Amino acid sequence: MSQVQVPNRHKGSVGAGDPNLAPINDPSVILVFQRAVDDKGSVTEQDADKAVKERGRVRAALVTCNLSVEDSKSLDEKYVFFRVSIPMSTMKTEAERRMLPVRFTPKAAPPLGAWVPFFAKGSTPSTMEPSSDGKGPFSSLQMCHVIEEMFTMEKKLGGAGLEFEKLKEFGFVEYFYLHHESIRRILEESWGVQWIAKQPLNLVRTYFGDKVGLYFAFLGFYTSSLWVPAIVGVLMTFTQLYSYSQFGSVDNPFVPLYCCFVSLWGVIFCNNWKKFEHQLQYEWNTRNFETSEKPRAAFLQATNRTQTRKGLINPEVNEVFYSPTWRLVWITLSASICFVFIAMVLFTTSYIFILKDVTFPHIFGPSGAIIGGILNAVSIMIMNFLYELVEHRLTELELWRTDTEYEDSLIAKDFAFKFVNSYFSLFFTAFVLGNFHVLGHRLSCPAEGCSNTVMETLGYVFISQLFFQQLLEIGVPAVQKRIHAYRAAKELAEKGHEPRTASREQIEFFYPKYPGVFFDYQEMVIQFGYVTMFAAALPLAATLALLNNIVEIRVDAMKLLTCYRRPSFNSAQDIGSWHHVLDILVTISIMTNVAYIGFTSDGLGFYFADLTMNSRLWIVLIAEHVLLLMKIVLSTMMPAIDEKVMYEHEASIFAANQKVHTLKQTPDGVVQQDLNRVAKSTFTDAE
Repeated sequence: MSQVQVPNRHKGSVGAGDPNLAPINDPSVILVFQRAVDDKGSVTEQDADKAVKERGRVRAALVTCNLSVEDSKSLDEKYVFFRVSIPMSTMKTEAERRMLPVRFTPKAAPPLGAWVPFFAKGSTPSTMEPSSDGKGPFSSLQMCHVIEEMFTMEKKLGGAGLEFEKLKEFGFVEYFYLHHESIRRILEESWGVQWIAKQPLNLVRTYFGDKVGLYFAFLGFYTSSLWVPAIVGVLMTFTQLYSYSQFGSVDNPFVPLYCCFVSLWGVIFCNNWKKFEHQLQYEWNTRNFETSEKPRAAFLQATNRTQTRKGLINPEVNEVFYSPTWRLVWITLSASICFVFIAMVLFTTSYIFILKDVTFPHIFGPSGAIIGGILNAVSIMIMNFLYELVEHRLTELELWRTDTEYEDSLIAKDFAFKFVNSYFSLFFTAFVLGNFHVLGHRLSCPAEGCSNTVMETLGYVFISQLFFQQLLEIGVPAVQKRIHAYRAAKELAEKGHEPRTASREQIEFFYPKYPGVFFDYQEMVIQFGYVTMFAAALPLAATLALLNNIVEIRVDAMKLLTCYRRPSFNSAQDIGSWHHVLDILVTISIMTNVAYIGFTSDGLGFYFADLTMNSRLWIVLIAEHVLLLMKIVLSTMMPAIDEKVMYEHEASIFAANQKVHTLKQTPDGVVQQDLNRVAKSTFTDAE
């Protein structure tokens, strides 16, 4: 006899016999309650009394606000799951109340279609574009988000009025979005295992949300852009191998040209991404998100630290704010701790180079350089790990109002430290060795120059980080999933149940939460710095990054689809302060590349004979100013806004608004005639 707990629809649930009732595979949010059981697995009197009554009250509240509720138990009977879905009739009512954005078809709003607030009169297949993963014009993520908002919305406004903090006293654990199995399988087949095909970005964004969609759009765009420097880098590597075989050094006449090429490629990439991102903002309706962004839950819940005042825009409405003075105090503390970590990096890296050049050769012989390079790469990852333990906590103390402000502050802290930690060893090798005393030691480059040493350092650091990051990204989620599965299977085996009979709710409940895209962006941005800064030191960096990112896209996709719970609704207008980080890296790459050409590499010697230090300095200054001027010129000639795309979208928005106004001012019967006429004309035009 099967041990599957069959979900029981509450008798009072909405839609018993209702054609609008959501079937089992509809978008759902799961409420999880832990039952009070003794060591033998039997339900205690406490659970049978207070907790059961409270769960009944929760179910009744959800049903009252026209949500569909199904309840089931885990196989070991320790957990109760409420599977909450929303009937289409309720979804339409809530969508109109919230002015939920849906998209008009290109025929209804030429030439591209446009986003408009949902209204019932215009909700027909001829006007509303169907969602790629939901029902009608609504995506499954929108439907889950509406359910989530209805949980805590006041009863007088049509919500359930649940107070989750109080519910924890009666066994409430958490809630999460359930994966939509049919869409997940489609994404696995069209995205997760397709190594050559284009990413289905619209479906990814519709299913996972704007923030995840933007990350994969950026990752795909960046990976596609790497093809050019990857091919040129391979050619450059062949020239360096030839130079090394002939002269014992990787310097050759192409080094200055390649450095300038990569610097300008970085400028072009950033400008092209801004243009593509702006196009996505129109396409995904995220242009004005930050102006209407809601406060963070942590900000609203910190009532002991916040104050209220009259609204700056609307004085009749009070707004919550946090004292700028206290925030400045916490920012100062964050900066101080960041400087302490930076000082630790400077000392640790310098000491490792002393060990590498002075101590290790006597102990390990020729292998000392390899051991020193690996030790340097490991120290970078350890320092990153230690800093990440405190940076999130420091940002929480600053109590930022919105997620965008929180992430901007976190990115600033993260980049300030990670820039030094990731790249200081390269600056040290290129510009300190042979020029300065370090902790009482005079470190020097080999007789053939420092170019080979910079290449070795960059190679050890970059390749080691690529390897360990992929190992962690593939291994950690898989291990977490297996640990959770093992624990669940062990508990079920003790009760005499088969793990394969567990419900989807129970299976996904044991999945870890998705950590977000912050560290994914961080990884790509640091990688971008390795590719662009000291470009000629390791021309294969672009090729290695390209190969890594091709794998990265599919690994990240499969992690999202199979190893984590479905992320909650999370919108975003753009990639945030990572824009500024990329722009800073491009500017610094111009400076480091010309400095590398002038002071580290002997590539200028192939063009100018008998160069003095003053001559080199002048060449570096002139080249730097020329490249910076070219950066400004290219940024001016490549505007971030595509005027043609902007005009087409604005025209579509105008046409959609005109259509909405006409439909809302027309009686229902005439509306239907008008919609039928639109549908007929659409069909005729298609023919």
